[in-house]
Amino acid sequence: SMSIKRNEVNPRFVRNIISEYNGMICDENFQRDYVWSDKEKRDFIKSVFSNQAASSIILADIDSCLDATKSVGDQYSAAALKKQKRKEKRYSKIDGHQRTSTVYSFVKDQFSITGTFTDNDEKEHLVENKFFSDLPNRLQDKFLDTQLIVTTLYSYTYKEMVEVFKNIQKGSPLSQAEIRWAALTPYNDWVK
Repeated sequence: SMSIKRNEVNPRFVRNIISEYNGMICDENFQRDYVWSDKEKRDFIKSVFSNQAASSIILADIDSCLDATKSVGDQYSAAALKKQKRKEKRYSKIDGHQRTSTVYSFVKDQFSITGTFTDNDEKEHLVENKFFSDLPNRLQDKFLDTQLIVTTLYSYTYKEMVEVFKNIQKGSPLSQAEIRWAALTPYNDWVK
């Protein structure tokens, strides 16, 4: 019996993403070469604090995708998913590897932040080069209680998972030059 392919879109607390992080794997087929700089990591953490991290993290539920892949008789793809399952993984990251690993490494004190941040009581804190564990408790709570959007794919075959990944890449990222260009718009108009 083939289960129905479906997507579930849910806000998930950062604390839950952290606690489930070790159950997520980034498949080499869904890995972009591009790795965030320290500045990009810090900018993302700031966007989480200010509730502006809007794009969805996309995970595939390994068990249901393995079943779907087996049911179409694709041995090769089933082997790829079995390997992930053997590593005690529950989700395969289709998109959002940089975002999930950034929140995880921030909470594990792997990099510090600087700036003005507002806690759960709407109190502002001026933070100067502090690691997560050095932040006031209410500011830690604010970060962990922020929600990120997570889309979970169920019963996709491995090939469909790859298609989803390819479609995301097509639609997506601006090059660094494009980002700089967009940031300089008033100046650009004059140059053009």
